[in-house]
Amino acid sequence: MSSTATTMKFSVTLICAIFSLSVFSQTNVAVYFGSNSYDLSDVEKKKLDTIDRKLPVLSITGFADSQGEAVANQLLSDNRVTIVSDYLRQSGFAFSKAVVSKGVGEKQSASEVVAQDRKVTVSFGPLPATIPQQQTNVKDITSAKVGQKVMLENVNFQPGSPKMLQKSGVVVRKLVDQLKANEKIKIDIQGHICCIDPDGKYKSLYTDLSTERAKTVYDFLGSCQNDCIILFPKWIT
Repeated sequence: MSSTATTMKFSVTLICAIFSLSVFSQTNVAVYFGSNSYDLSDVEKKKLDTIDRKLPVLSITGFADSQGEAVANQLLSDNRVTIVSDYLRQSGFAFSKAVVSKGVGEKQSASEVVAQDRKVTVSFGPLPATIPQQQTNVKDITSAKVGQKVMLENVNFQPGSPKMLQKSGVVVRKLVDQLKANEKIKIDIQGHICCIDPDGKYKSLYTDLSTERAKTVYDFLGSCQNDCIILFPKWIT
């Protein structure tokens, strides 16, 4: 919103960043194993060695073909996850705090070529994003200019959900305090979606997730006493 002489208020566009990573897509790598084996070959190790060590590991998922007993295949997929995870750690890769490591056995065995089910898939996240110069940290909101975009850092949500993570509440509470102390401030809230996973692992039930996340922050700001305005944004990806 723009300021007017009548209201003597100015507007700040507040952007809530999801995951604070980047708008770039994830990197997915599949490494394959021999029949009834969880030995990581040199060829497959080289695949992992080509990945930038700065990219955080987001998930490691192990698979097995449908040959043999289901219980044995589950154990095999678990062992494949362990061997890949150990190799990545030994190679100096950083792991996300919310990394998901699991074996699914033969449950998702669907390839026509059996050998393609003997694998582990690893998802690497993008590099941390930097805040553009035209945006400012929430700590400086009181000195923001009319129409300036303010990046509200570390306001994160559960994948595919408008539910805000508990730690993010601390950041929003600080914003509430600033709004209460500065009654001339009016804000627009824009949700920000990034890092959409190509496999649809975190498929959302919400048709406009960025708006739902903006609403979550708006509801949290319900205790502010000044005229808070919410903008229902289009997707920001």
